[in-house]
Amino acid sequence: MRIVVDKHDVIVVGAGLAGSAAAYYLAKRGYDVLLVEKAKVPGQRNVTGGVLYGSFIPGYGLIDLIPDFESEAPLERKVVKYRLAMISSPTYPAEYRYRAVAPNKRSYMVLEIDETSVLDRFIHRGISTGHDYTVIRAKFDRWFARKVEEVGGIVVTATAVEDLVIEDDRVVGIRTNKEEIHADLVIDASGVTSKLVIKAGLRKPLDPSQVYHGIKQVYQLSEDEINKRFGLKNGEGMAIAIMGDFLRGMIGGGFIYTNRDTISVGLVVTMSSMLKSLRKNVKDIGKPLDVLED
Repeated sequence: MRIVVDKHDVIVVGAGLAGSAAAYYLAKRGYDVLLVEKAKVPGQRNVTGGVLYGSFIPGYGLIDLIPDFESEAPLERKVVKYRLAMISSPTYPAEYRYRAVAPNKRSYMVLEIDETSVLDRFIHRGISTGHDYTVIRAKFDRWFARKVEEVGGIVVTATAVEDLVIEDDRVVGIRTNKEEIHADLVIDASGVTSKLVIKAGLRKPLDPSQVYHGIKQVYQLSEDEINKRFGLKNGEGMAIAIMGDFLRGMIGGGFIYTNRDTISVGLVVTMSSMLKSLRKNVKDIGKPLDVLED
């Protein structure tokens, strides 16, 4: 698609949650906004799939930006239950409620802290907003980008932003794999790995201690089976946060989110601790994905 306007009020790079939110907000207020996405379809390159908190900070939530999002957006389940689970290393003392046996025959002790516990209420009291849903980003991001177009924004996909256009120490546009486009303001929402903020002089390259590495797998289950296993009704969802020694020295945690007919299971660990643990225990740990499968 060729962009026929040479200059815009605002260019937003990246049609993820932050980029589409910024583009929607500005376009709805009358600004000429161009939203540029590298993927062919918004959400295609995003593997994140978790809980969308619709009103985490009053006045700045999705419920404030798009009040009707709950009836319009492709939401999976409304999160009505939160759990905290602690999983031991294979050698952890056997003093918890039940024992889970992994496919490779390693045994783990699991302590599940339910909603009646003080710790669970302390952790989740400030998280639940009443507008929280599990989402699949491949679906949700596509919908969000269409909302930008509905309020007058222009969305361009399959366009990689390769550099910034800088004149007199000021960012005045972007240079893509197709052409150069100018704007009064450029918003970089292309993610943590973006090099644009570095080129703009806003921060230095990140080192392993500043980033996390996430791994996720999605498992197919019927809607009825998910309801049965997690004690849910149709449309209800559960978010489980996981912590403990099962990460074998890596700093981070895990999660389980119930979608409509799938379950998202994943780990998030600091890059620095992951590299350190892999160097010490690569034969035992294997690839980070192996820890998740374990």
